Amino acid sequence: WGGGGGGSDSKSKLKRGASGHDDNTPSGSGSNTNSSSHPKAKASPKVSQRPVFKEIRLDDLDLFEQRKEFEAEVELLKQRYENEIKMSGQGQAKVRINSPERHAAEIKLKITTLQSIIDDLVLYRKPPEDTEGNAYTFWLLDALRRTMMPSGGFISRRIYVPQIVWLQENGLVSRYHLKMNVCNQLLKHFIEIEADSIFHAQPKRLERLVSSFEILNKNLEAMHHTLAFQLGEIHEPKERKAKTKKRSGLASFGTAIAKGTAQFRSYALPTKLTPDESQAYIAVLTAIFDKSRFLKDLLTAHADNEELCAQLGRVLTFLRSVVCTFVLHDVRKLLKQYHNASSRAFTSR
Repeated sequence: WGGGGGGSDSKSKLKRGASGHDDNTPSGSGSNTNSSSHPKAKASPKVSQRPVFKEIRLDDLDLFEQRKEFEAEVELLKQRYENEIKMSGQGQAKVRINSPERHAAEIKLKITTLQSIIDDLVLYRKPPEDTEGNAYTFWLLDALRRTMMPSGGFISRRIYVPQIVWLQENGLVSRYHLKMNVCNQLLKHFIEIEADSIFHAQPKRLERLVSSFEILNKNLEAMHHTLAFQLGEIHEPKERKAKTKKRSGLASFGTAIAKGTAQFRSYALPTKLTPDESQAYIAVLTAIFDKSRFLKDLLTAHADNEELCAQLGRVLTFLRSVVCTFVLHDVRKLLKQYHNASSRAFTSR
Protein backbone atom coordinates (compact mmCIF):
# COMPACT_ATOMS: atom_id res chain seq x y z
CA TRP A 1 0.00 0.00 0.00
CA GLY A 2 1.15 3.54 -0.74
CA GLY A 3 2.29 5.81 2.03
CA GLY A 4 -0.50 7.89 3.53
CA GLY A 5 -0.15 11.64 3.25
CA GLY A 6 -1.96 13.84 5.66
CA GLY A 7 -5.40 15.09 4.62
CA SER A 8 -5.96 12.54 1.78
CA ASP A 9 -9.19 10.58 1.45
CA SER A 10 -9.01 7.10 3.11
CA LYS A 11 -11.23 5.55 0.44
CA SER A 12 -8.91 6.63 -2.35
CA LYS A 13 -6.05 4.87 -0.55
CA LEU A 14 -7.72 1.50 -1.01
CA LYS A 15 -7.46 1.96 -4.77
CA ARG A 16 -3.78 2.72 -4.83
CA GLY A 17 -1.21 0.21 -6.00
CA ALA A 18 2.20 -0.55 -4.61
CA SER A 19 3.62 2.58 -6.28
CA GLY A 20 1.36 4.82 -4.28
CA HIS A 21 -0.43 6.31 -7.35
CA ASP A 22 -4.14 6.08 -8.03
CA ASP A 23 -4.77 3.54 -10.84
CA ASN A 24 -8.31 4.66 -11.70
CA THR A 25 -8.14 8.43 -11.11
CA PRO A 26 -5.81 10.69 -13.10
CA SER A 27 -3.17 12.56 -11.16
CA GLY A 28 -4.08 16.04 -10.18
CA SER A 29 -7.80 15.31 -9.76
CA GLY A 30 -9.48 16.86 -6.80
CA SER A 31 -11.82 15.64 -4.13
CA ASN A 32 -14.83 15.91 -6.46
CA THR A 33 -13.37 13.22 -8.70
CA ASN A 34 -12.86 10.92 -5.74
CA SER A 35 -16.42 11.39 -4.58
CA SER A 36 -17.81 10.71 -8.04
CA SER A 37 -15.86 7.45 -8.36
CA HIS A 38 -17.09 6.16 -5.03
CA PRO A 39 -20.52 4.84 -6.25
CA LYS A 40 -18.84 2.94 -9.10
CA ALA A 41 -16.54 1.16 -6.65
CA LYS A 42 -19.54 0.10 -4.59
CA ALA A 43 -21.50 -1.29 -7.52
CA SER A 44 -18.62 -3.27 -9.08
CA PRO A 45 -18.67 -6.51 -6.99
CA LYS A 46 -21.77 -8.04 -8.61
CA VAL A 47 -20.46 -11.63 -8.85
CA SER A 48 -21.14 -13.73 -5.74
CA GLN A 49 -18.06 -15.27 -4.15
CA ARG A 50 -19.96 -18.18 -2.63
CA PRO A 51 -19.04 -21.65 -3.96
CA VAL A 52 -21.57 -23.19 -6.28
CA PHE A 53 -22.24 -26.88 -5.67
CA LYS A 54 -23.43 -28.94 -8.58
CA GLU A 55 -25.69 -31.87 -7.83
CA ILE A 56 -24.06 -35.21 -8.63
CA ARG A 57 -26.28 -37.81 -10.24
CA LEU A 58 -25.29 -41.38 -9.53
CA ASP A 59 -26.21 -42.43 -13.06
CA ASP A 60 -23.59 -40.02 -14.45
CA LEU A 61 -20.69 -41.59 -12.56
CA ASP A 62 -18.23 -43.79 -14.46
CA LEU A 63 -18.80 -46.52 -11.88
CA PHE A 64 -22.46 -46.84 -12.82
CA GLU A 65 -21.75 -46.56 -16.55
CA GLN A 66 -19.36 -49.50 -16.22
CA ARG A 67 -21.97 -51.41 -14.23
CA LYS A 68 -24.57 -50.87 -16.96
CA GLU A 69 -22.14 -52.21 -19.57
CA PHE A 70 -21.49 -55.31 -17.47
CA GLU A 71 -25.21 -55.89 -16.97
CA ALA A 72 -25.81 -55.69 -20.72
CA GLU A 73 -22.97 -58.18 -21.25
CA VAL A 74 -24.50 -60.55 -18.69
CA GLU A 75 -27.85 -60.45 -20.51
CA LEU A 76 -26.16 -61.37 -23.78
CA LEU A 77 -24.26 -64.20 -22.09
CA LYS A 78 -27.50 -65.55 -20.58
CA GLN A 79 -29.08 -65.67 -24.04
CA ARG A 80 -26.05 -67.50 -25.42
CA TYR A 81 -26.16 -69.90 -22.47
CA GLU A 82 -29.81 -70.77 -23.13
CA ASN A 83 -29.07 -71.37 -26.80
CA GLU A 84 -26.15 -73.65 -25.95
CA ILE A 85 -28.31 -75.64 -23.54
CA LYS A 86 -30.96 -76.13 -26.23
CA MET A 87 -28.34 -77.27 -28.72
CA SER A 88 -26.91 -79.79 -26.28
CA GLY A 89 -30.22 -81.55 -25.72
CA GLN A 90 -31.04 -80.03 -22.29
CA GLY A 91 -27.43 -80.42 -21.20
CA GLN A 92 -27.59 -84.15 -20.43
CA ALA A 93 -24.78 -85.31 -22.75
CA LYS A 94 -21.20 -85.70 -21.63
CA VAL A 95 -19.01 -82.60 -21.91
CA ARG A 96 -16.56 -82.89 -24.80
CA ILE A 97 -14.01 -80.56 -26.38
CA ASN A 98 -15.69 -77.95 -28.65
CA SER A 99 -19.10 -79.38 -27.71
CA PRO A 100 -22.12 -77.19 -26.87
CA GLU A 101 -21.97 -78.47 -23.28
CA ARG A 102 -18.40 -77.20 -22.91
CA HIS A 103 -19.36 -73.83 -24.36
CA ALA A 104 -22.30 -73.63 -21.96
CA ALA A 105 -20.03 -74.33 -18.97
CA GLU A 106 -17.63 -71.59 -20.06
CA ILE A 107 -20.47 -69.10 -20.54
CA LYS A 108 -21.90 -70.01 -17.13
CA LEU A 109 -18.51 -69.28 -15.53
CA LYS A 110 -18.35 -65.90 -17.28
CA ILE A 111 -21.86 -65.06 -16.10
CA THR A 112 -20.98 -65.91 -12.49
CA THR A 113 -17.77 -63.89 -12.61
CA LEU A 114 -19.39 -60.83 -14.17
CA GLN A 115 -22.32 -60.98 -11.77
CA SER A 116 -19.98 -60.95 -8.78
CA ILE A 117 -18.23 -57.89 -10.23
CA ILE A 118 -21.58 -56.16 -10.75
CA ASP A 119 -22.56 -56.87 -7.15
CA ASP A 120 -19.36 -55.22 -5.94
CA LEU A 121 -20.10 -52.08 -7.99
CA VAL A 122 -23.26 -51.36 -6.00
CA LEU A 123 -22.82 -48.65 -3.35
CA TYR A 124 -25.94 -49.61 -1.44
CA ARG A 125 -28.11 -52.64 -1.94
CA LYS A 126 -31.66 -52.53 -0.67
CA PRO A 127 -32.53 -55.20 1.91
CA PRO A 128 -35.22 -57.76 1.05
CA GLU A 129 -38.74 -57.00 2.19
CA ASP A 130 -38.93 -60.17 4.31
CA THR A 131 -36.70 -59.32 7.26
CA GLU A 132 -37.25 -62.71 8.91
CA GLY A 133 -36.06 -64.94 6.08
CA ASN A 134 -32.64 -66.24 5.12
CA ALA A 135 -32.35 -63.69 2.31
CA TYR A 136 -32.17 -60.88 4.86
CA THR A 137 -29.46 -62.74 6.79
CA PHE A 138 -27.34 -63.04 3.65
CA TRP A 139 -27.95 -59.35 2.88
CA LEU A 140 -26.82 -58.37 6.38
CA LEU A 141 -23.69 -60.52 6.16
CA ASP A 142 -22.77 -58.95 2.82
CA ALA A 143 -23.44 -55.39 4.08
CA LEU A 144 -21.15 -55.91 7.08
CA ARG A 145 -18.47 -57.46 4.86
CA ARG A 146 -18.45 -54.36 2.64
CA THR A 147 -17.68 -52.07 5.58
CA MET A 148 -14.42 -53.99 6.07
CA MET A 149 -13.33 -53.58 2.44
CA PRO A 150 -10.91 -50.76 1.47
CA SER A 151 -13.79 -48.87 -0.17
CA GLY A 152 -16.04 -49.14 2.89
CA GLY A 153 -19.77 -49.77 2.69
CA PHE A 154 -23.27 -48.75 3.70
CA ILE A 155 -25.06 -50.54 6.52
CA SER A 156 -28.16 -48.48 5.81
CA ARG A 157 -29.20 -45.91 3.23
CA ARG A 158 -27.79 -43.04 5.32
CA ILE A 159 -24.95 -44.65 7.28
CA TYR A 160 -21.66 -45.20 5.51
CA VAL A 161 -18.83 -46.98 7.35
CA PRO A 162 -15.29 -46.48 5.97
CA GLN A 163 -12.70 -49.17 6.60
CA ILE A 164 -10.68 -46.76 8.77
CA VAL A 165 -13.38 -47.11 11.44
CA TRP A 166 -12.29 -50.72 11.91
CA LEU A 167 -8.58 -49.93 11.63
CA GLN A 168 -8.50 -46.75 13.73
CA GLU A 169 -5.76 -46.41 16.31
CA ASN A 170 -6.64 -47.85 19.74
CA GLY A 171 -10.06 -49.06 18.66
CA LEU A 172 -12.09 -50.39 21.60
CA VAL A 173 -13.79 -53.79 21.27
CA SER A 174 -15.35 -55.61 24.19
CA ARG A 175 -14.40 -59.26 24.70
CA TYR A 176 -12.05 -59.17 21.73
CA HIS A 177 -10.23 -62.44 22.49
CA LEU A 178 -13.48 -64.31 23.14
CA LYS A 179 -14.93 -63.13 19.83
CA MET A 180 -11.75 -64.05 17.99
CA ASN A 181 -11.82 -67.53 19.49
CA VAL A 182 -15.45 -68.07 18.44
CA CYS A 183 -14.83 -66.70 14.94
CA ASN A 184 -11.75 -68.87 14.43
CA GLN A 185 -13.65 -72.00 15.46
CA LEU A 186 -16.57 -71.11 13.20
CA LEU A 187 -14.29 -70.44 10.23
CA LYS A 188 -12.45 -73.72 10.80
CA HIS A 189 -15.74 -75.66 10.71
CA PHE A 190 -16.84 -73.90 7.54
CA ILE A 191 -13.59 -74.68 5.75
CA GLU A 192 -13.66 -78.35 6.79
CA ILE A 193 -17.30 -78.82 5.74
CA GLU A 194 -16.77 -77.12 2.38
CA ALA A 195 -13.65 -79.16 1.64
CA ASP A 196 -15.37 -82.38 2.67
CA SER A 197 -18.34 -81.66 0.40
CA ILE A 198 -16.07 -81.05 -2.58
CA PHE A 199 -14.13 -84.32 -2.31
CA HIS A 200 -17.11 -86.62 -1.75
CA ALA A 201 -19.57 -87.54 -4.47
CA GLN A 202 -23.26 -88.35 -4.20
CA PRO A 203 -25.01 -89.95 -2.32
CA LYS A 204 -22.52 -89.92 0.56
CA ARG A 205 -22.02 -86.20 0.11
CA LEU A 206 -25.48 -85.28 1.43
CA GLU A 207 -25.21 -87.68 4.36
CA ARG A 208 -21.84 -86.28 5.36
CA LEU A 209 -23.13 -82.71 5.00
CA VAL A 210 -26.05 -83.36 7.33
CA SER A 211 -23.80 -85.09 9.85
CA SER A 212 -21.20 -82.30 9.71
CA PHE A 213 -23.79 -79.57 10.25
CA GLU A 214 -25.29 -81.47 13.17
CA ILE A 215 -21.89 -81.49 14.90
CA LEU A 216 -21.40 -77.81 14.02
CA ASN A 217 -24.78 -76.81 15.47
CA LYS A 218 -23.98 -78.52 18.77
CA ASN A 219 -20.79 -76.47 19.01
CA LEU A 220 -22.65 -73.33 18.01
CA GLU A 221 -25.15 -73.86 20.80
CA ALA A 222 -22.31 -73.91 23.35
CA MET A 223 -20.73 -70.82 21.75
CA HIS A 224 -24.07 -69.03 21.86
CA HIS A 225 -24.46 -69.73 25.57
CA THR A 226 -20.92 -68.51 26.32
CA LEU A 227 -21.35 -65.28 24.36
CA ALA A 228 -24.79 -64.62 25.86
CA PHE A 229 -23.22 -64.97 29.31
CA GLN A 230 -20.41 -62.54 28.53
CA LEU A 231 -22.05 -59.97 26.21
CA GLY A 232 -25.11 -57.93 27.01
CA GLU A 233 -26.20 -57.57 23.38
CA ILE A 234 -26.45 -61.36 22.88
CA HIS A 235 -29.60 -63.08 24.12
CA GLU A 236 -29.96 -66.69 25.19
CA PRO A 237 -31.37 -69.09 22.57
CA LYS A 238 -35.05 -69.90 22.99
CA GLU A 239 -34.40 -73.58 23.74
CA ARG A 240 -32.09 -72.74 26.64
CA LYS A 241 -34.54 -70.15 27.99
CA ALA A 242 -37.20 -72.84 28.22
CA LYS A 243 -34.81 -75.07 30.19
CA THR A 244 -33.78 -72.33 32.62
CA LYS A 245 -37.40 -71.68 33.57
CA LYS A 246 -37.51 -75.08 35.28
CA ARG A 247 -34.66 -74.20 37.65
CA SER A 248 -35.19 -73.09 41.20
CA GLY A 249 -35.45 -69.42 42.03
CA LEU A 250 -32.14 -69.42 43.94
CA ALA A 251 -30.24 -70.96 41.01
CA SER A 252 -31.76 -68.50 38.57
CA PHE A 253 -30.88 -65.60 40.89
CA GLY A 254 -27.26 -66.77 41.12
CA THR A 255 -27.05 -67.12 37.35
CA ALA A 256 -28.43 -63.62 36.88
CA ILE A 257 -25.84 -62.14 39.27
CA ALA A 258 -22.98 -63.98 37.53
CA LYS A 259 -24.19 -62.86 34.11
CA GLY A 260 -24.57 -59.26 35.28
CA THR A 261 -21.03 -59.29 36.68
CA ALA A 262 -19.63 -60.70 33.43
CA GLN A 263 -21.48 -58.10 31.36
CA PHE A 264 -20.26 -55.32 33.65
CA ARG A 265 -16.67 -56.44 33.09
CA SER A 266 -17.22 -56.52 29.33
CA TYR A 267 -18.53 -52.96 29.29
CA ALA A 268 -16.01 -51.54 31.76
CA LEU A 269 -12.87 -53.09 30.31
CA PRO A 270 -12.95 -53.15 26.50
CA THR A 271 -9.79 -54.22 24.73
CA LYS A 272 -7.71 -51.44 23.18
CA LEU A 273 -6.69 -52.97 19.85
CA THR A 274 -3.34 -52.65 18.14
CA PRO A 275 -3.29 -52.25 14.31
CA ASP A 276 -2.41 -55.95 13.94
CA GLU A 277 -5.30 -57.01 16.18
CA SER A 278 -7.74 -54.82 14.27
CA GLN A 279 -6.54 -56.27 10.97
CA ALA A 280 -6.83 -59.81 12.29
CA TYR A 281 -10.37 -59.14 13.54
CA ILE A 282 -11.74 -57.89 10.22
CA ALA A 283 -9.78 -60.60 8.34
CA VAL A 284 -11.47 -63.47 10.20
CA LEU A 285 -14.88 -61.80 9.98
CA THR A 286 -14.49 -61.20 6.25
CA ALA A 287 -13.51 -64.85 5.76
CA ILE A 288 -16.65 -65.98 7.63
CA PHE A 289 -18.87 -63.70 5.56
CA ASP A 290 -17.28 -65.00 2.36
CA LYS A 291 -17.84 -68.61 3.42
CA SER A 292 -21.52 -67.85 4.01
CA ARG A 293 -21.93 -67.88 0.23
CA PHE A 294 -21.24 -71.60 0.40
CA LEU A 295 -24.26 -71.95 2.69
CA LYS A 296 -26.36 -70.00 0.21
CA ASP A 297 -25.29 -72.31 -2.62
CA LEU A 298 -26.21 -75.36 -0.55
CA LEU A 299 -29.65 -73.96 0.21
CA THR A 300 -30.24 -73.30 -3.48
CA ALA A 301 -28.92 -76.66 -4.69
CA HIS A 302 -30.66 -78.81 -2.04
CA ALA A 303 -33.87 -76.92 -1.40
CA ASP A 304 -35.82 -80.21 -1.51
CA ASN A 305 -33.76 -81.80 1.31
CA GLU A 306 -35.63 -80.81 4.47
CA GLU A 307 -33.09 -82.26 6.89
CA LEU A 308 -30.16 -80.38 5.39
CA CYS A 309 -32.16 -77.14 5.07
CA ALA A 310 -33.12 -77.38 8.75
CA GLN A 311 -29.48 -77.71 9.79
CA LEU A 312 -28.48 -74.82 7.52
CA GLY A 313 -31.27 -72.73 9.03
CA ARG A 314 -29.83 -73.23 12.51
CA VAL A 315 -26.38 -72.11 11.30
CA LEU A 316 -27.86 -68.99 9.69
CA THR A 317 -29.77 -68.23 12.88
CA PHE A 318 -26.50 -68.27 14.81
CA LEU A 319 -24.82 -66.03 12.24
CA ARG A 320 -27.63 -63.51 12.44
CA SER A 321 -28.48 -63.52 16.14
CA VAL A 322 -24.90 -63.83 17.42
CA VAL A 323 -22.19 -62.88 14.89
CA CYS A 324 -24.08 -60.07 13.15
CA THR A 325 -25.34 -58.78 16.50
CA PHE A 326 -21.96 -58.33 18.13
CA VAL A 327 -20.43 -57.02 14.88
CA LEU A 328 -23.16 -54.36 14.64
CA HIS A 329 -22.54 -53.52 18.29
CA ASP A 330 -18.83 -53.11 17.55
CA VAL A 331 -19.60 -50.91 14.53
CA ARG A 332 -21.76 -48.61 16.64
CA LYS A 333 -19.09 -48.26 19.33
CA LEU A 334 -16.23 -47.79 16.87
CA LEU A 335 -18.18 -45.22 14.84
CA LYS A 336 -18.78 -43.19 17.97
CA GLN A 337 -15.11 -43.44 18.97
CA TYR A 338 -13.97 -42.46 15.46
CA HIS A 339 -16.34 -39.49 15.38
CA ASN A 340 -15.15 -38.24 18.78
CA ALA A 341 -11.49 -38.60 17.81
CA SER A 342 -12.08 -36.78 14.50
CA SER A 343 -13.94 -33.98 16.27
CA ARG A 344 -11.11 -33.50 18.77
CA ALA A 345 -8.51 -33.46 16.00
CA PHE A 346 -10.55 -30.90 14.03
CA THR A 347 -11.18 -28.51 16.92
CA SER A 348 -7.59 -28.67 18.17
CA ARG A 349 -6.22 -27.12 14.98
